[in-house]
Amino acid sequence: MLIRVFGKPGCQQCKMTVQVLKELEADFEYLDITKDQEAREEFDTYGYKSLPIVVAPGHEIFYGFRPDELKAIVASGSKW
Repeated sequence: MLIRVFGKPGCQQCKMTVQVLKELEADFEYLDITKDQEAREEFDTYGYKSLPIVVAPGHEIFYGFRPDELKAIVASGSKW
């Protein structure tokens, strides 16, 4: 199942989150909320004001750069 990262240009924590997911060879998609209206609308439903927002099936949604949480999500990937 796909990990979804909501972010925007110039967001350093977004960039670091994407880098960690690439290093972990995770199946993820990056959604730029400044260019994708549907992504922006979905982002707004979560109620967070900070970026990035990370959404992964079976895990709590979180925001910010949390490499340990990203590693745990990717490690549990076989459970999806």
